[in-house]
Amino acid sequence: PEGTRSPYRGLRRFRRGAIRFGLGAIKGVGEKAVAAIMDARHSGGFRDLFDFCERMDLAAVNKGTLEALVCAGAFDQTGGMRRALHDAIPDALGYGQNAQKDRRAGQMGLFSIEPENTAAPPPRLSNAEWSEAEMLSREKAVLGFYITKHPLTKFEQLIDACATTLIGELDKYQDGSDIVLGGMVTNLRTLVARTGRNAGKNLGIVTLEDLTGKVEGIVFSDDLVRYRALLVPDTVLFLQGQVDRKREAPALRVTRAVPV
Repeated sequence: PEGTRSPYRGLRRFRRGAIRFGLGAIKGVGEKAVAAIMDARHSGGFRDLFDFCERMDLAAVNKGTLEALVCAGAFDQTGGMRRALHDAIPDALGYGQNAQKDRRAGQMGLFSIEPENTAAPPPRLSNAEWSEAEMLSREKAVLGFYITKHPLTKFEQLIDACATTLIGELDKYQDGSDIVLGGMVTNLRTLVARTGRNAGKNLGIVTLEDLTGKVEGIVFSDDLVRYRALLVPDTVLFLQGQVDRKREAPALRVTRAVPV
């Protein structure tokens, strides 16, 4: 309403086509931390990680919060690489605590009526960076999905060349159709078959993701033993098998797994 102070003031100023992701949706960033960040941001944007820690209520924003923000890419535009920023968090927290302690002590310049900034300059960041796979894995861990890029992007041409279809096109296939899918393993769980020729044996349910969707693959006991080392989350591979239409969503009865 007109005349009231909204905590979201200023958020109308953003580039067309930009994605705005709520801080509270980042895993490890709580409501108190979000409120503290927004309150400090009213006086202007943050220059870098050290400026952030100097101006922040460090009772509300702790080491875990900073790690989540760095992994989510919140400090990317300050010029530091994510691993370098992550490694600098202890120093940044110490720098911020000392700067705030000095302000509370009321350090004054000899001829100044304003507190003099006598804190040492922040240390320089290194050029260290995680591998692309690790950076994206950490990003997904705190956001729930990839924003910077999808790990499958660099395999897109290979998947197009070797897979017979995409996961998003499985609805076109009848039960029992032989296909090859390419993608990344996102999950593997095991259960014990209750009926059929595999009764009493372990079955694997592998989730495969490509750039068009996800599908569950059923891996029977012998093949589970044979291919289990490949069915690890974040592994990119091809799965060969038959379409299973016994459920509402198509699945895959896996007969072969081939690494890229």
